Amino acid sequence: MSIRTAEEYELEIAELKARIALTIEGEPGEQRYYVHDNTRGYVGNCMVWWKHNDAGYVCDITEARKFTLAELHHLDADDLLAYPVGYINDRVRCHIDMQSVDFKAGLKMPLPKNETTVLPKVTQ
Repeated sequence: MSIRTAEEYELEIAELKARIALTIEGEPGEQRYYVHDNTRGYVGNCMVWWKHNDAGYVCDITEARKFTLAELHHLDADDLLAYPVGYINDRVRCHIDMQSVDFKAGLKMPLPKNETTVLPKVTQ
């Protein structure tokens, strides 16, 4: 595993934002909104969003449904908050889901002094 440069990180963020933009539905230029469920709220520090096809809720913003203003008028739950897509997309951050990490792949710290460190073998 290598440490990413700031430029690589910014490129990854730009690519993620481009992926998000590809999921926009409707007329070009029409304002869209992500709907946050304020009751279910958060998983860790990730916000929970209404999913595409009304299939529950997700943390992954690329799977979140984008509503028109007209569609928002049909939602009558008082625990929902609608945010403009652009506002949320400007705040996208990459993170690692701990459920996908094999902790045996990590090196126990502190490392032994004056010994050769052998990295553990981990399957991808």
